Amino acid sequence: MLLHSHEARLVMLLRQCYRSPRCLPARRGERLYTTMRVLGPPPPDLELGSRALDEFNRWSPEHVAILGGGITGLVAAAMAARLNPDSKVTVYESSDRLGGYVHSEVVQSSDGPVVFELGPRSLRPATARGYHGLSMAQNLGLEDNMVFTSKDSPAGSNRFIYYPDKLVRVPSPNDGRLRVFYKLLTDPLFEGVAGALWAESQVPRRPDSLVDESIGGFITRRIGGNKKLVDNIFSAVIHGIFAGDINQLSVRSLMPRLWEAEGRFGSLSMGMVRNKPEGYGPNGISDLHKWGDQVLFGQALGEKARQASIYTFTNGMQTLPDALERVIKESKNANIMVGTSVSGISSSPDGKTILIKTSNNKPAQSYSHVISTLPAHNLCHLINIPALSLIPYTTVMVVNLYYKNPHLVPQPGFGYLIPQSVPFKQNPEFALGVVFDSHATPTRGHYWDGRSADELPTPEEGQRMAELVLARHLKITDKPDQVLATLHKNCIPQYTVGHKERLQS
Repeated sequence: MLLHSHEARLVMLLRQCYRSPRCLPARRGERLYTTMRVLGPPPPDLELGSRALDEFNRWSPEHVAILGGGITGLVAAAMAARLNPDSKVTVYESSDRLGGYVHSEVVQSSDGPVVFELGPRSLRPATARGYHGLSMAQNLGLEDNMVFTSKDSPAGSNRFIYYPDKLVRVPSPNDGRLRVFYKLLTDPLFEGVAGALWAESQVPRRPDSLVDESIGGFITRRIGGNKKLVDNIFSAVIHGIFAGDINQLSVRSLMPRLWEAEGRFGSLSMGMVRNKPEGYGPNGISDLHKWGDQVLFGQALGEKARQASIYTFTNGMQTLPDALERVIKESKNANIMVGTSVSGISSSPDGKTILIKTSNNKPAQSYSHVISTLPAHNLCHLINIPALSLIPYTTVMVVNLYYKNPHLVPQPGFGYLIPQSVPFKQNPEFALGVVFDSHATPTRGHYWDGRSADELPTPEEGQRMAELVLARHLKITDKPDQVLATLHKNCIPQYTVGHKERLQS
C-alpha cells in the first residue's frame, strides 16, 4: 500500500461502504437482472460461486448490457464475457472512472507517497464468499499484490468500542475462555451479557403473524428485553456494517440466517448447534477449507487466508477494479463505455429484445439481456418497479488523515466503533467509528438522513469534524500531514422493516 514503517494513518469512519449489501430479486419472466452483490452464496460445484450467473448462463445471451461500472458491474462483465465467448458484453458507466465506491488515491506526504482509501478499505478472506473473492483475485493475477493482516496481529485481535468516554477492547477468541468471561462479567459495556445468553435459549420463537422486525427489536426480544446491550454493542456493529439505525433496519432482509434460525429451531443458540452455514459441507468449516484449497486457489493461498483477519492490495483496493477493467478490455467480446449514462429502458416492438437509450442521443441499442447494478433510486426512473423508489439510502463521509508521528494511537488495534448510546457531548459530530490504518491496513451515516445537500458538510468541515473526534476520543492534537475528505451521497441502501414484502408486492 506504499506504506512506511514510521507512518501513522487514521481514518474517520464516516462509514465503510458495501460490506454486506443484498440482492434485489429478479423476475424470471424478465431479462433484466438487478444485483447489488459481488459474489453470491457458494455452491461447491461452481467455481464462480454465483447462482444468478449460473442461471444467466443458461439463457445463452447474444448481447448483454451491464448498467454501472462499479465493482459489481465489472465482475459481472468479466464473468459474462468469459462464460459466453460468443456473446457481446457492453458496460455503461455514467462517470469518467470505473470501480464505483472502491477508489484509492495516492497522495504525496512529506514522507513519500501514501495510499488513501475513499471507500472500502479491506476484504475478509476466511469465509465462503471471501474464498470466492480470493479466487477471483488470484485469477486476475493479483496474488503477489495481496497484503494480509494476521489474526494474531494487534489489528486482528484488538478491536474497540468507544463507551461511554473511553476505548473498550472487545474480547478476542485468542484471549482464552477465562479472560473472555472475566471481561464480559466485569466491564460495564457488557453488563447483562450472561443473563442475555441464558434468556436467549428460553425465549419462545416469534409468532407466525410477525413477518419482519428491526434488527434492534429482534435482538432485544431474543435476549429477554435487554435493550441496553443492543444500544451499547449491537448498534455499534450495525454502524460498522451498514452505517444505519439498528432500530430501523430489517433483520429478515439483512440478517436472514438469524431470522431463519429462530423460525426453524426456536432460538439462535439452538440454530448454531443444529445448523451449518450453506456450502460448508457435512464437516462445517473444515470442508470449506478443503474446498478452497482443492477447488479454488490452492493450499498456499488458503493457508494465508485462514491465518488472516483481513487483506488488501499493495497499491490499495483500486487494484481490484483496475485488474477487472484490464481483463474486460482485453476480451474480444466486451466493451466499456464511460461517461455514458442510461436514460431509458424499454422492450422492442416485438418483445424479443430490450432497448437501451443513452445520454449521448444516439439511437437506442438492442440487447438480449440487461444486468443492472444501479442504485435503486436511479433504477426506479428507468423501469416500472415502484417499490425501488421506497428504498432509502444513507450518506457517508470518509475522512483520511495521515500523521507523521507513528505513536499517536493510545492502543494498537484495528480501530473502534461508536454505538448510539454514547452521549451527544462525546460525539457531537455523530461519528460512526475510526480505523487505525497503520495497524489495520469514514464517519457519518444514518445521522444525516433527511438533510438537504446544503446541510451536508464540505470537505473542509469534514476535516475539522474528524480532528475534533480524534482530539476528544484519542487525545490526538497533532495536525495531520495530509487529509482527504470524501462525501458519498446516498451510497448505502437501508433495507428497513418490511423491505422484502414491499419488493414482493
